[in-house]
Amino acid sequence: MSLPREIALRALTAGLGRPVLGLFYLVPMVAFLAGGANLMTRAVDHPSLSDQQQGPYLWAMNDWWRVPATLLLIAAMVGLHRYRRRLRTARPGRVRLWSAGVALYWIALCVVLTLHLLWFLFVHNGYAYGDGGGRHYLWWVAMPVMVLGGGLSPVVLIASVIRLFKA
Repeated sequence: MSLPREIALRALTAGLGRPVLGLFYLVPMVAFLAGGANLMTRAVDHPSLSDQQQGPYLWAMNDWWRVPATLLLIAAMVGLHRYRRRLRTARPGRVRLWSAGVALYWIALCVVLTLHLLWFLFVHNGYAYGDGGGRHYLWWVAMPVMVLGGGLSPVVLIASVIRLFKA
């Protein structure tokens, strides 16, 4: 393999070129999925009457998109990571396609995690946690996602868009 190609591949597969790092986004999504049914049950059993009539709450209670979106991102992570090993022998066009796929993967991770967080906040606002035993345990997931995701996701998003245009 030529030296310039080796350097280019090393640069492509560093940082955001490691789809497995998306687990930092996927683990909270899976936690929101696992605890989501319990939160929705609590919101129905202990309604906050002021917030349940609003559109965001109604959108959040219709959560058909959460499982397919998360499963698609997990499948994308696995597929991109497996193909990453074949980049040394792949043609340049396929390497560019992989790089664009990784950029779209990171953009989708940022968007879907934001949607999961909004889902949680809207359902939690419709839940009268004063009557239902306090805040839901998913707050332990939501708080770090809001703090770290709020600081890290814009950087990841910008880097992903730049990567997409360079591909």
